[in-house]
Amino acid sequence: MSHKDVLLQLFPLDLGGMHESDCAAAGSALDRVEAAIDALLLEMHPGTATLMLDRWEALYEITPAAGATVEQRQAVVSAKHALKGDIKKPYFVALAVSMGYTIRIDDYTESMAGWQCAGDELLEEPWANFSAGLGAAGDTLAYEDVLLPWIWEVVVTASPASPPTPDLEIMLQDLKPAHIHLNFTYL
Repeated sequence: MSHKDVLLQLFPLDLGGMHESDCAAAGSALDRVEAAIDALLLEMHPGTATLMLDRWEALYEITPAAGATVEQRQAVVSAKHALKGDIKKPYFVALAVSMGYTIRIDDYTESMAGWQCAGDELLEEPWANFSAGLGAAGDTLAYEDVLLPWIWEVVVTASPASPPTPDLEIMLQDLKPAHIHLNFTYL
């Protein structure tokens, strides 16, 4: 039912003449206002925002990837909007899974005096002493022996698009703690 019809029903009798055209004009204006309000309601959530998407990105300090579509930008902002945050690797693995990726995060073993002697092979032990990811049965793997905790190797084993995928990299770079450096490897 249009606003014109609602306005006409407010009067108990037909007044004729200019009354109907006045109700039509006022009803049309109210219809436009309602449509504008419906459009504005879509801007209240970053997953549906288009006109205010750049403001959502500024709020969350997100720089969109060059050539990113509106849908990709909405997905990144919406994911950040819904986050509670954490600094543990399993959190980032779960975040990647929610975006359609399968990743593993490894730490590097640092080379320190006293641990190695001149001439020792640098890679005689595995570089990674931490692994967080999903096992073959879908169970969460998490083992941590932090030796060089500020460099994480993010190994992407499956992604919904052809690598490299800027959505994942932007999201993890934006959410990681400031002292962490991320290296990305795509298998």
